[in-house]
Amino acid sequence: MISTPIDLESTQQKPRHTLKVIDKHLLNRDWLETNHSTIADVACYPYIELASDAQIALEAYPQVSAWVTRIKQLPLYVTMPGF
Repeated sequence: MISTPIDLESTQQKPRHTLKVIDKHLLNRDWLETNHSTIADVACYPYIELASDAQIALEAYPQVSAWVTRIKQLPLYVTMPGF
């Protein structure tokens, strides 16, 4: 198997941009779409929670970090392996 080097900075550009957009979107709201959690929050959560796997620290996105905390406080929240 041939291994191709990965340009980490280049591969992080789009996720970082997306996190900036979401962070701005969450500036005046607690959830992605409505005034309560929806399937949009549940569907996006795993991808965002695993950002650290791509060496992207969520601390740079305070609104996203607060949103992750709110997700984890939902009733019946169950953590997944890798989180």
